[in-house]
Amino acid sequence: MAHFYQGNTLAEEPNSSQFSVPKPHPKFQFPKDDGSHPDFRIEWWYISSHLFGTSGRRFSLQATFFRLAHEKENYFLSHMALGDIKNKSFHYDERLSPESRSVYSRSERLDLQVRDWTLTETDDFGTMHLNASAGRDHRLSLAFHPSKSRVLFGEEGLTQKDTDPSVSSYYITWPRLTVEGTLQQSETKVSVTGEAWMDHEIASRQLGDRQIGWDWLQMQFFDSWEMTAYRIRYEDNRRPVCAMTWIDPHGKLFHVSPDKFQWNPGHSWISPETNANYPISPSLETDDPRTGQLTRFEFHPLIEKQELCGARGVIYWEGAGNVVNEQRQIIAHSFLELTGYAGRLSEIVR
Repeated sequence: MAHFYQGNTLAEEPNSSQFSVPKPHPKFQFPKDDGSHPDFRIEWWYISSHLFGTSGRRFSLQATFFRLAHEKENYFLSHMALGDIKNKSFHYDERLSPESRSVYSRSERLDLQVRDWTLTETDDFGTMHLNASAGRDHRLSLAFHPSKSRVLFGEEGLTQKDTDPSVSSYYITWPRLTVEGTLQQSETKVSVTGEAWMDHEIASRQLGDRQIGWDWLQMQFFDSWEMTAYRIRYEDNRRPVCAMTWIDPHGKLFHVSPDKFQWNPGHSWISPETNANYPISPSLETDDPRTGQLTRFEFHPLIEKQELCGARGVIYWEGAGNVVNEQRQIIAHSFLELTGYAGRLSEIVR
């Protein structure tokens, strides 16, 4: 899942008939379909990473490139957010630019550039390189190598987000990548390694008329399983649209029906900047496919203050955390995204 521009320039939706709508039984061709799909109105490439320095320091990274078509022109909104866990600091940067010679997304394969930020796929096996910055004093250069094959969520890659069939997306994910590279902090360069998760979604409409935002969570367990879940909330508090999927070490998917898991909001954090109330410590209860037993998983954020509220983008909370089991053991690294708590997201992305 991802986040969207809120400024006046892009708030109005163009004629939806100009754009394609995701259809059942897509026939993807990779690595071509890792690239851009200009027939669709909205598209994003999203990476979340847990990084560890050679000196034992821990960092988190969120990198998002978002493309939005508006009045026959593409705009790119990009976010970089770096968490320094030891110092409890959170640094982010945001860019919004119209398409140009230095701002683009290629259709032939993954090749994105927003000025001096780049994300490129360098071979047919999914190896990617990211060069970017997070604030004035933080530069990063990272390589990502798939540990698992791509997976397609929903029905062969088609996810339905509302009863309206146009509110849907193609959802392609690398559930586990190894990471290596460097972080430059002022004059200090830190070598880092770690693991990452990458989503690529393609759509023309992300939310229905009465949907206001979503909660999204991914977990990378230490035994090579992964799990992701989300709930899309309505303004009238009706039952959210929910989904959960497990991925085994070989890449096999186990879909969980919405009535077979429970999302509990947990502890909240109130932003001193926006006064938004974010439920940043959710827990999930479901049958664990590894054991067949009902199990509770709790998300514990590494830093509470992981809100992005830049001048050009929608306000949301996106942060790294650990997953704790009922025995209070840390069993996974995780990322949580919370949107629509600082205003109606549906007014932006309908």
